[in-house]
Amino acid sequence: MKCMALEGAPHNIAANTITPGMYMKTPMSERNYSDELKQKWVDPIRLTPAFVFLARQDASGVTGQRLNAWELSQEVGGGA
Repeated sequence: MKCMALEGAPHNIAANTITPGMYMKTPMSERNYSDELKQKWVDPIRLTPAFVFLARQDASGVTGQRLNAWELSQEVGGGA
């Protein structure tokens, strides 16, 4: 990601790593999470604000970062 960010910078291409940051309800987690973790599930749609933010011009200059989608969604989406 850092190499991609450096190589893309002259062409205004951003590269970031984004992690969920929360227990997501997915087909894989359905099979692999314990009952305790399943009670902490968050619907992945709640991460949408993070991805919308990164796709907009407002995020220009955000590159070469490891981003926590849950935290970013709470910040730019006003919490939920």
